[in-house]
Amino acid sequence: AVVSTQSGHYGRDPNYSKRMLGDISLIEWTDLSAKIRGKKPEGTTCGSFRFVNNYFYGTDGTALAYHGTGPTTLENNYFKHNDWTSANMIKWGGGMATIWSDSVNDTITRNTLVDNGNGVGIRPGRETTISLNKITGQCFGFQQNDGSGIQLTVKPQKHSWIENNWVMNSPKFGIRFDGERPNIGYNGTVIGNVAMMTNGVNLKGDYHSAINNFVVDSHSHNGHEQKCSLCVWKTVRRNLGVINQHSTVVGNIADLANGGYVFKEINGKVRPVLNPDGTRAVWPIQGSTIDNNLIGADYNELVNDAEHLDFRPVKKSAADTNKVGPYKRSSRFYWIPGRQEKKASEPVPPTGSVGVPADRRRHVMWLNAYNCYHHQVYFGTSEESVESATPSSPEYVGDARGSTNIKSIPNKNKVIAGNTYYWRVDAIDGEDKIVKGDVWLFTAV
Repeated sequence: AVVSTQSGHYGRDPNYSKRMLGDISLIEWTDLSAKIRGKKPEGTTCGSFRFVNNYFYGTDGTALAYHGTGPTTLENNYFKHNDWTSANMIKWGGGMATIWSDSVNDTITRNTLVDNGNGVGIRPGRETTISLNKITGQCFGFQQNDGSGIQLTVKPQKHSWIENNWVMNSPKFGIRFDGERPNIGYNGTVIGNVAMMTNGVNLKGDYHSAINNFVVDSHSHNGHEQKCSLCVWKTVRRNLGVINQHSTVVGNIADLANGGYVFKEINGKVRPVLNPDGTRAVWPIQGSTIDNNLIGADYNELVNDAEHLDFRPVKKSAADTNKVGPYKRSSRFYWIPGRQEKKASEPVPPTGSVGVPADRRRHVMWLNAYNCYHHQVYFGTSEESVESATPSSPEYVGDARGSTNIKSIPNKNKVIAGNTYYWRVDAIDGEDKIVKGDVWLFTAV
């Protein structure tokens, strides 16, 4: 049978170590299993489950591990401040994650991970789809030496699909495929993701696809590798076995991209190769199809306002004209990853933002409320007026129906540098009940 957990409750401090009692064994973290021993009964859906609308806060160890033999769904959950001691390592190199799976054909979607301590945010099983997750501050305390927001070991890379995720503000990689010759993975797809202020996207293996990703501001965090944002390697350090010769790298935006450091065997030893100026040589980015990428350009000229999470292409820019990067210009829909709440959330620009470019702020965007398909939008220069506004008020700028989560700012409220603006989005649920939204604000320059 399918196990469906839809508690909607907050689980605070669900598991802890017993170190104070002198017990240094592994922490007994939350571990769900739907594995079937033997042949699966015909016509049944056992071996799978849904884990929806749950909250994990403050675990000392892995927040959630699960096992299954059929498609499992992990959806709309929230994970914050878990594994803050990184004490759940199963071997010297780590081996676990905030979310860990050895299931097959999973869907991990619309989860939010905030400031969790483990080096890895999501470590999936095989043939998994990972989409619309928001991962920020993974391993923010530097407790582990290795890791990534989304990290796939060798076997899980085959037929994996990683799409439309934001991974940000972490000293670890945003997205990473592991392996080196002779043990490498194949046929993974990384498409339409944003990785910003991380160690970048690092793909090892072959026959992978990196398509329409936005990967920037990695060099400031990446102190131990080849200082690239989009890294599609030719060799893995001193292992001279060649990889990624059949991979595809198309339509990406990155401030730095290459194929990793160059190593060669010299006098019987594998050594790094230096450029004439003494810096370490790097390979060009690897693959059999490398096309239509914007590498090294000023991304602030390509997208509207990355600092304030608006990654839509600037009109008539190279990103717009060549359809490069994870977003298209649209006046209806702007995908925002992460958990959906009972009311509208995740405003763009984020509330409290200062320095929002006035000449590029024509719209406001938000993440629609959970299971709500009708929203009402208010906008103005008075916090009190926006707070108390109704559909008959001048602050009302219209509704948004279906998946629409963009609203144009009317000409009467045209954004002017130096002004602070307030706005609110109310959700209307299936019973026509209004769920009043928070008042958000931003200041333009």
